[in-house]
Amino acid sequence: MARLEAMAKMGYYPTPEDLTPIIANYLKPKEEKGTIRIFDPCAGEGTALRAIGDHLGAETYGIEIDKKRGKEAQKKLTRCLITDYQRTQITPRFASLLWLNPPYDWATKKDELETSERYERTFLRDTTKYLIPGGILVYLIPLKRLDRTIAKMLSYRFEKIRLYRFPEGLYQQFKQTVLLGTLKKTPSTDENTFEYLKNAGNGKIPIPCLPEVLEIIYEVP
Repeated sequence: MARLEAMAKMGYYPTPEDLTPIIANYLKPKEEKGTIRIFDPCAGEGTALRAIGDHLGAETYGIEIDKKRGKEAQKKLTRCLITDYQRTQITPRFASLLWLNPPYDWATKKDELETSERYERTFLRDTTKYLIPGGILVYLIPLKRLDRTIAKMLSYRFEKIRLYRFPEGLYQQFKQTVLLGTLKKTPSTDENTFEYLKNAGNGKIPIPCLPEVLEIIYEVP
């Protein structure tokens, strides 16, 4: 775990505070009464998740591997565990929204025969199961990390996908994007969305800036 913690520190880039309220504009609770639970498996200091939770009137649940950041998150969230999410037992399908801003680094290989992969892929693969069907994904990812495999995973599991660049001034350093989508009730192949995401990641098509157009509102169940 010490190595994973060190890698997480190196790759930790919190969501810019100016960006969170812009993303929040795309989200609203469904009209049905009930508890909304939102989850961030790499919560940092909990600032972004707390802001989204306040916006939705939701309970906020996080996991943070770094002790210092985790203690800050515990002050802000309904509950935050200070641990590696891979070592934690979590009830599947408990969250209405998954906030995913993974650290930027390579996951550790168990041996030389195992292929390393980026955390962006690992977190997406491992944590989608915590969303309820119809739940909302908010996925922050540098554009160059949106590879063929991630495009396939997203198009297979999610629908109503929208991809936006960070606003100018926030986009330049890492060429970050935010992707929003709704978890399908039944996974299915969607070649059009796959091709769109793959081409976007390859830089073959333009991506709109986040605040330029509010073309869809995601209802959080």
